Amino acid sequence: MAPTAGYANASRGYGLADLGRAIETNRPHRASAELAFHVLEIMDAILNSGTHHHVISLASSVERPAPVPLGALPNTW
Repeated sequence: MAPTAGYANASRGYGLADLGRAIETNRPHRASAELAFHVLEIMDAILNSGTHHHVISLASSVERPAPVPLGALPNTW
């Protein structure tokens, strides 16, 4: 399946560049504390569900960050 979004030739440091560009252009960045908390809650729920053999309901939710336009560079988006 061909990519539909993402930085051109992304490598290490693109996440930090994206964060800097978001701050510079006053747009919400992808690596928010809310997203980090939600991911941590999911990981904890997976472990607890497997250990205790029951369904774990999540308390948090987070809005999905906007996708990076296909082929974008951090200094252009």
